[in-house]
Amino acid sequence: GRGYQSIEFNAFGIPLSEARARTDESIEIMKRLWTAEGPIDFEGRFFQFRGVQLQPKPLQRPHPPIHYASISPESIVHYAKMGIPFIVDPTGTTGSIAKLAQAWREAAKECGHAPDGDLVACRYVWLAPTNAQARTYVDNAPPVTSLSVDPSLTPRPVDGSIAEGYEYWERGWHGRTVDHYAADADWDDRWIAGDVERVVSGIRALERMGYANLCVIF
Repeated sequence: GRGYQSIEFNAFGIPLSEARARTDESIEIMKRLWTAEGPIDFEGRFFQFRGVQLQPKPLQRPHPPIHYASISPESIVHYAKMGIPFIVDPTGTTGSIAKLAQAWREAAKECGHAPDGDLVACRYVWLAPTNAQARTYVDNAPPVTSLSVDPSLTPRPVDGSIAEGYEYWERGWHGRTVDHYAADADWDDRWIAGDVERVVSGIRALERMGYANLCVIF
């Protein structure tokens, strides 16, 4: 992931607007180091070096799997064009993550990559003996996030504006409105919760969307 918190970028004197380009260059470097037979030279916009090699080489071929963690639709499509699957954040609603999976498939296919990528859905999961017990737990669980946040934890340069490449944040925390985080959406449209049958049904629904992996937050 490219990051988003201004406090992290400011500490190193790095403009937030460079985050995606730096990430792309870093991915290129990693792939080359993983697959090169010997030392490599690199002359990029942000990184330059000569005679660098990686030892030991990774076991996976051609290289370890890469996933991009994101809440930004723009980033998900950007990396789909490179054939890089994504890990979607757990606060997205079922409908929103279905759209992200579809957007990824379309962009990947257009650029010659397999549309059935190794997509990962992160979901809050609560299994109980009955649906009623699970619903009680979900209804009383603490909110997954807060809109009251330190500005230094958002993608804002010192002038308070939204950094270039993070325009989706204009809507609010994580680029979403307060309504997105309403508790009544947790049971029907965000968590996978209930008895065995309901939880299995929720997982199968993700599978039908195109998610091959489930990152479970119990």
